Amino acid sequence: VTILNSMAVIGHIIDPPIFHPLVNRNGKRLRVGFTYSQRLWPWTGYLAVHLQVESELDDPVSSVRFSGIAEGYVTLTVVSSDKLGVPLQTHLNLPIRVQIIPTPNRSRRVLYDQFHSIRYPSGYIPQDDLTRKREPLDWLGDHIHTNMRDLYMHMRRANYYVEILTSPFTCFDASNYGTLLLVDTEEEFFPAEIEKLFVDVTTFGLSLLVFAEWYNTSVIEALRFFDTNTRQVWTPETGGSNLPALNNLLRPFDIEFGDTVYAGDVHIGRRVALHLFHFAPVRYTSGSSLKRFPDNNISFISGRGSVLRANLVNLGDQLIRTTVGSGHPSSVIAGSASKEDNDWRLVASDTDPVVPVLGLWTPLKSPSPCGRLAVFGDTDCLSSTHLNQNCFWLVDALLQFAISPYGRVPRPLAEQIVSASDSNSLDLITKSPVRTATSALHRLSNVIRSDRSFVQLSNGNLPAEAYRTLPLCPTVVRASYSPEENVYPNDSWYRPQPLLLHSPIRDSPTLSPDTCHSPMLSSPRMISDIRSLDTVSSLLDSFVVVYVGVMMCLLLLFRYVFPRTGVMFVRSIVHLLLTRPFAYWRHFIREREI
Repeated sequence: VTILNSMAVIGHIIDPPIFHPLVNRNGKRLRVGFTYSQRLWPWTGYLAVHLQVESELDDPVSSVRFSGIAEGYVTLTVVSSDKLGVPLQTHLNLPIRVQIIPTPNRSRRVLYDQFHSIRYPSGYIPQDDLTRKREPLDWLGDHIHTNMRDLYMHMRRANYYVEILTSPFTCFDASNYGTLLLVDTEEEFFPAEIEKLFVDVTTFGLSLLVFAEWYNTSVIEALRFFDTNTRQVWTPETGGSNLPALNNLLRPFDIEFGDTVYAGDVHIGRRVALHLFHFAPVRYTSGSSLKRFPDNNISFISGRGSVLRANLVNLGDQLIRTTVGSGHPSSVIAGSASKEDNDWRLVASDTDPVVPVLGLWTPLKSPSPCGRLAVFGDTDCLSSTHLNQNCFWLVDALLQFAISPYGRVPRPLAEQIVSASDSNSLDLITKSPVRTATSALHRLSNVIRSDRSFVQLSNGNLPAEAYRTLPLCPTVVRASYSPEENVYPNDSWYRPQPLLLHSPIRDSPTLSPDTCHSPMLSSPRMISDIRSLDTVSSLLDSFVVVYVGVMMCLLLLFRYVFPRTGVMFVRSIVHLLLTRPFAYWRHFIREREI
């Protein structure tokens, strides 16, 4: 909640906010906590409301099975001082109405990882689609409230419940969720996160869906550009996603993405739409391929791995050749490009490579305590930005594969996947991505230390001293409670409310509450002036009506009785009786307002 303080530039929230649960409206089922700015400057502050459902209640219907509306309201006080140092204060009431549903089945709960996403303006995080050279920055955040909102709405319509993870993997209970969704991760991973995720998948049955992106150090250097605002050369801190870190996370599962950047169309059989069969290619804008993928066992668990291969073009080579040929970075000035967006060769030919872009792994034993794995090399088809054709149906297919008892795959996809044990199933020619030595990702990261950069070890990991201390998991500290009866202080809360942009009136208890919507009045004299001004306004309305009537009579009189001399006379009357008095009247009103 954004707080606009109209009393002064600086304000303070003197006491912690208080939650007032409405006892007879299930308010006791809410566990409410607050995070807020004690100092409001300049003019604004925030109030974050953390909501949880109380699990331990003395109620015949437990919160796990409860379905209904819980209500209450929050009160807080903002204090400021006027120019004379006289204290001013405003009491705020914030109504809360929450719909509570029974806890969904584990298979329908999807956890969306947001903690490992970094976006501009924190740093130069490049665009996921390299063909859009005029938009170099990945500034939308890959959040389900921004460019991933359409994906979120699609999953909700499919009866999935999506929750956002804003903390490390060590802070969630895998037994509550069926699938963990990783989309375009740019952040590093704590070693404890890597260990926990492997246990969650192999022991607690958590399925993992990964949508990766491109990463190539030569392409990163080619995306340097001179920014005319900061007068500096900007270099990307990472690729479309941080594949070296993602490969570290997936190494226990024997999964690795390569550093070659591919583009083209991926034809995944025939999908069902409007009960008709037709080809539906997935646009592969700037993605990576699978260099390694498990064909059978993961650790001690027997399984089966399959991949989907596609004929794609090497987009990274095109971009690098363009940069080398020009002799300077691909974008010398922000917004310019040495190659237009539609000049790339994106249609693959028979001479282009056929590489794996999708990998599926499932345990052989069913039911099994182990979850399933699904990885895809591109993310752009999930974003709503410049989206020509989404791949939400592919997300549906992968979620179905992840949560179904036997790892069921739709027939169009099953007809084209091949075993990962085949000799030509993986992209063995591509190189393993490595971290750039000049990257300043440590300055933006919440995982690695910001005091200096660290060189990658020979095994692909960062040294142990590179990581920060694992942060504590966020908890909702219960705020002060003051239970109320089934009555609101103001029954009109749930109607459209006016925006209070003026200070409250001080020392005027006789005025109605509506006066608070008027500009600040600091003395009884000003109040009486405003009242007298309201009286003058009513007289002005009567004066205008009389004047219009007189002028209409004069116009008709001289139009039909004295047509020859009437024109000059009417002009004189209008100038004398209408124009000058209204000019004087406007001057009078302006002086009264001042």
